[in-house]
Amino acid sequence: ELAGIIKLSAYNTFSLFECRKVVTGSKSLDHGNEEYVGLDDNKYIGDLLAEFKAAKDRSKGEILHCKLSFKKRLFRESDEAITEPMFVQLSYVQLQHDYILGNYPVGREDAAQLAALQILAEIGFVSNQESSIEWTALLERYLPRQIAVTWAKRDWEMDILTCYRSMEHLSKDDSRQQLLRILRSLPYGNSVFFSVRKIEDPIGLLPGRIILGINKRG
Repeated sequence: ELAGIIKLSAYNTFSLFECRKVVTGSKSLDHGNEEYVGLDDNKYIGDLLAEFKAAKDRSKGEILHCKLSFKKRLFRESDEAITEPMFVQLSYVQLQHDYILGNYPVGREDAAQLAALQILAEIGFVSNQESSIEWTALLERYLPRQIAVTWAKRDWEMDILTCYRSMEHLSKDDSRQQLLRILRSLPYGNSVFFSVRKIEDPIGLLPGRIILGINKRG
C-alpha cells in the first residue's frame, strides 16, 4: 500500500523498519547510534506508535527519537537495471546515508569524486562554484567526518572542485546513477548496515562502535 502511494512498483526488496535513536545535546546530529529493527509482518502500525510513546515516557533524562523508515532490506546485482525514478531515488538516499556515516571505507581520490557527484546530484553544475553561498556547506556535508579530517580543508576543496568541473556534462540523474555504481563496487558494496548493540564486554576487547554489513557475500 505504501509503495503504491509513493509510486514504487519494484518494491520487493523494501521493508518498513522501526528506528530508535537516543540523542543528548551536541550529539543530536550524530546518526551513528541509530538502531533499526525490521518491522514484523504481524505488527500493527498503531501498536508500534503506542510502543514509541511508551518508550519515550520511560526514557529518563534522554531524548529518544522514534520513527518508521521505509528502506531496502536487500540490495541485488539486478538493481542497476531498474530505472524506475522512485527506486533509484530511494536507493540513492540509502546508500548516500550509509556512505556519509563512514560505512564505506574509501581513499582520498574516491572521496573527492563521490563528494562531487553528490553536489552535482543536488544542485547540478554551476559555473561560479566558489561564489555560491551553498558551496562550503555542501563540501562539508558530503564528506564522511573520519575521512574529512585526514587532509586540510583547502586541499579537499581543490580536489572536489577539480572532480566537479571534470563532470560538468553529467545531469543530476546521471550523477546519482554514477554514485550508485561506485558505491556498489566498493568493499561492502550492496550491503545493508546495522548498528550492533553490545550486551557485554567485560575486558574491553570490542571497539566503541560496531557496524554489521550484510550482502550476498555474507
